Amino acid sequence: MKKREWEKTERACHTAGMKIDERMDLTELAQHMGTEDSAEAARMRDLLLEAGRERTEDFSGEEWAELLMRAGEQNK
Repeated sequence: MKKREWEKTERACHTAGMKIDERMDLTELAQHMGTEDSAEAARMRDLLLEAGRERTEDFSGEEWAELLMRAGEQNK
């Protein structure tokens, strides 16, 4: 996983929230994540669905950062 500017990613996530569902636009989700990797975005979508929340802005900055790390770790 590439290093990210966590504050910038958190701000992007929380200011332009997305509805969490199986039809999420992976390109848009990747942008919210600060990456261009659609496979990582797909893993993030799966993690978001597992969490059972309705929107991306329902996650705190700390929770979002943890999900970003988990989605990136699965790439190894």
